Amino acid sequence: ITADISTTYSNINLHYYGHAISVEFQNSVIETIPDILFDYMLNIRYLKAVNSSISTINMSFTKPLPLVYLNLATNKITNLSSFIFKKVPSLNEIYLSNNIIRTIYENAFYGLSELKKLDLSYNLIKELDQDLFKDLINLQVIILNGNNLQIIDDNLFSNCKKLIILELDNNDITYFNN
Repeated sequence: ITADISTTYSNINLHYYGHAISVEFQNSVIETIPDILFDYMLNIRYLKAVNSSISTINMSFTKPLPLVYLNLATNKITNLSSFIFKKVPSLNEIYLSNNIIRTIYENAFYGLSELKKLDLSYNLIKELDQDLFKDLINLQVIILNGNNLQIIDDNLFSNCKKLIILELDNNDITYFNN
């Protein structure tokens, strides 16, 4: 299913798309991913909602989903709440670049042990809690370019034993804490 700026989810009869595995909203006016989407699409694995007006990530649906790919780049997201991805434990890739994320709350990435790639580039992030990535045991790539990071704590990536790419370009890093 693909929607563009002229389509809102109220125009789509989701009963017909129950077997869809991929949903894309591009250049749309949606402000949040509708919960109803997940009530009908229980097989969804790929969700891309880029260059839209999404300001809040709401994943409060009742059942866990087999989602492996989530791209919410170039939206208006300001923060990541605690346990926000709890119902999507099979996520492998998350793209949240080019938003206005200032705050990532403790346990935002709770339970994402399958996550391999995380892109948080070009946001307004100033600091990262030292336990933020503790559940990301399979993380291989993290992109933090273009934020306002100043301090990187030694323990920040201590559980990320498979990390092979760490991008920190265009930040204000003055100190790597021991």
